[in-house]
Amino acid sequence: MIQTANGSFIPSDTALFNRFRMCEDVDAQFIDANGDGHLDLWVVAGGNQMPLSPISNADRLYLNDGNGKFTVILDDILRYILINHVLLQLMWITMVIQMFS
Repeated sequence: MIQTANGSFIPSDTALFNRFRMCEDVDAQFIDANGDGHLDLWVVAGGNQMPLSPISNADRLYLNDGNGKFTVILDDILRYILINHVLLQLMWITMVIQMFS
């Protein structure tokens, strides 16, 4: 379910999240991982159970398109976040330099 601006909820597609229902998740954080202004969901897996599959203990970054649709990144999550934030900082610095040139 997705909450709208007026506080009501609308259905959303949960198939992507259902793919990872066997995971034992220990923490989650909403962050803007790619700098697009939409909160993405970083889920940290863990626990002491033997994994059922290679993705059972994989951290996941769900990228939010702003319309309730998510895509998932399984590999190099920290690298993805750092690269995007460095690029955003460089764009901001370039814009400031251009303003004062």
